[in-house]
Amino acid sequence: MSVCYLETYYGHFLGDCKAVVGVKTVDENGGEAVKAHNLSIEHNSDNLNELKRLFAAHPQQEQNNIIRNNRLLGQLMPLRAFGDFGYKWPAERIKRVGLVRAFGPHVIPPYYFTPPYLICEPEIEVYRLEDIKKSKGAFVVIATDGLWEQFETARHVVKQAFFHENHDIKFPGGDKVAAADVSATADNAAIDSNVATHMLRYALGQNPSLVDPHLDSEEQQRQEHKRLVTFLTLPESVVRNFRDDVSIIIIHLN
Repeated sequence: MSVCYLETYYGHFLGDCKAVVGVKTVDENGGEAVKAHNLSIEHNSDNLNELKRLFAAHPQQEQNNIIRNNRLLGQLMPLRAFGDFGYKWPAERIKRVGLVRAFGPHVIPPYYFTPPYLICEPEIEVYRLEDIKKSKGAFVVIATDGLWEQFETARHVVKQAFFHENHDIKFPGGDKVAAADVSATADNAAIDSNVATHMLRYALGQNPSLVDPHLDSEEQQRQEHKRLVTFLTLPESVVRNFRDDVSIIIIHLN
């Protein structure tokens, strides 16, 4: 959850989603710089403080089994989240309400002795907005891990948002556009009028490591579109091996 007031931005975060403030500044010589400020810390096994909190909440004899394969009880990646009763309710309650009968014994994870193992208490991050009052653009990107996994750094995400903001749009509206009209637009124009949609298209369609410099711009666009279509049409049985679900929220601050 995020709340933005006139002078201060408050972010309440939990789980493996992420939020970043993107700011563009211009120096006295007219040079532009793009900065990304992380507002959240992921609650997973890479977070040492989160591991300490988790281990302190359970008996010593459970320490070897709480985290297995970098996951909570060997199954769940985030260590804080809404829902997921199977990591919060006592085993007796899960059985009493019929969930084992409905979904099978696997609904109770192995080594499940002293729940809750998963909590939904958020961490609160405060960001002072006076840092961006003189900026040339500022916004917050809030997204699930499916977006961040497709980018090398948070700064690359921020740069794509500013790219969209500073370029012409090929499809300025929701109506169908003739191919001739599209080809007549600038080569580097963004396709989508919505910045979040643009970022999603870039995340799934672009792959800088696969770009062939010998291809012309039209062929590169065809290859990018082919990658995007492939990612979006993978069978449900294998899709999670290639991409995670992606949700994106953009909050413009000025």
